Amino acid sequence: MKANMVANERTNFEKLFGFYVLWCRLNNVSLRSQKQSCFCRIYSVLVTLNTVTVLLTVTVDVVLRADTLEHVMENFRVIFPVLSVMWVQLSMR
Repeated sequence: MKANMVANERTNFEKLFGFYVLWCRLNNVSLRSQKQSCFCRIYSVLVTLNTVTVLLTVTVDVVLRADTLEHVMENFRVIFPVLSVMWVQLSMR
């Protein structure tokens, strides 16, 4: 009986907040557990390192090859989405 109630609560929760549950899962935010798993910590470190590396390399490329406006704008097309992803990742934590 109790297992049936827990399963029913889980489906109701996912029906009501399905978008937010999916959004949190994509951002690797654990909703039900108190302690982060090892996989979550590794994922967080890799996402942060990847984001910082992309920002650093694009910024260095802009500084070294700032001779044409087209090249600078192409690099900024990469920087803005990366900053958006980083903002969402950090704000969801």
